[in-house]
Amino acid sequence: TKINEKTNFGINYFESDLEDAIYWDYYGSYGDKTVVNLNKQKKRGLEVSLNHELNDNVSLNASYTYLRVEDYKNGDYVIIPPYNGRKTNTTGNELGNLPDWAIYNISADPHQDENIADKDSTLLFEMQSLFEAAKR
Repeated sequence: TKINEKTNFGINYFESDLEDAIYWDYYGSYGDKTVVNLNKQKKRGLEVSLNHELNDNVSLNASYTYLRVEDYKNGDYVIIPPYNGRKTNTTGNELGNLPDWAIYNISADPHQDENIADKDSTLLFEMQSLFEAAKR
């Protein structure tokens, strides 16, 4: 959107739901990599940009991107990263905001009632690694 002759402002919202999401997992000291299947990945975000032309040779550009990636599944397990904010809305629906990492075994616990993240540190580390690698 053109604010004036020398200034432009832009805002974009985006989202995607991917089945069988694939990312490159880097390992080892030589930067070796392998392909890993996440099964499901949900992304949504907002991009804001501002451009101002100072003169014919110089312009200022500023931008900000907010990205939220969630719902990673590995086998029977799904991980939900911590996010600040209210846990539920005014009608009681969960918003996906939790103070700490959450892992659920969706085969044994399809309603995701029992967070097992603090019961299995190895699984937590593995799922966090998958989550962090997918954000690269």
